[in-house]
Amino acid sequence: MSTTTLVYRSLAGARSAFDNEDADMARQLSRVAHSLPSAPSKGPGAPTAEAGHNEAAAYTGMHLLLRSALDGILIGSFIVSFADAAGWHAKFDPLFAASFVGCWALFLASRELLDVSTYKQHYSRERRREKWELDNYPEGEVLEMVQLYVRKGLKEEKARAAVEAMATESEFFVDVMMLEELQMMPPPELSGMESALRAGTGCCLCGSAIPLTYGALLRGFSPHSSFTIAMLLAAVSLSYLGSRRAMITHMAKLQLAAQTVALLLPCLLFSRVAGAHAAAF
Repeated sequence: MSTTTLVYRSLAGARSAFDNEDADMARQLSRVAHSLPSAPSKGPGAPTAEAGHNEAAAYTGMHLLLRSALDGILIGSFIVSFADAAGWHAKFDPLFAASFVGCWALFLASRELLDVSTYKQHYSRERRREKWELDNYPEGEVLEMVQLYVRKGLKEEKARAAVEAMATESEFFVDVMMLEELQMMPPPELSGMESALRAGTGCCLCGSAIPLTYGALLRGFSPHSSFTIAMLLAAVSLSYLGSRRAMITHMAKLQLAAQTVALLLPCLLFSRVAGAHAAAF
């Protein structure tokens, strides 16, 4: 039985220590953050300690939602901007535009399902192969890992000692080989269907909102005002997505929000050019 005292780390505290410009204070904060007697409680939306695969799965799901919502908003904005530049205000059909976004959402969901399922099958097959090689030719696998660590800068005797120690736990060693030798991360906990559902839902809901709002505004406002309000809605939505993503990546919220909104600019530029070209026919 292990006699090692179990301690926990506050991830938020560790980041705060890293960001502190006072070297002595940073070291003190780091010691405190790495010496918690019990697991810290999690705040809403931001884990304070590593939670292994559970935290990775949560971040994967949130990333899928944010990415697909971003795609949807840009597609919806492109459709509205194109229609406005082409002068199709009177015959603009918001339901048709929303159905176009829905088709794109279906494509994203199908692609995500294929990507996740394919990677999981690939990872599983390669892991079984590595396990088979370790069971049948362990000295060869050990030698490969020793050479790998030597190339990374570790002295051979230290590399061999570390690898031989890891090799005594076969399942653990296979996981290490998958990561270090094959550069393959473990697949996400989310299933292919769960990933597809998140990708499709985010794109469809957020993307459809732009043309539906534009179509509703055309009934009571001028085309110019309707387009302006719809694009403001898109910009605000993109800003929110950027700030939410900053919570995961731990980047500056304002910076990432502004960068996300800036994605709307090339979308509007090309859609206006294409719409003006369509209006000439």
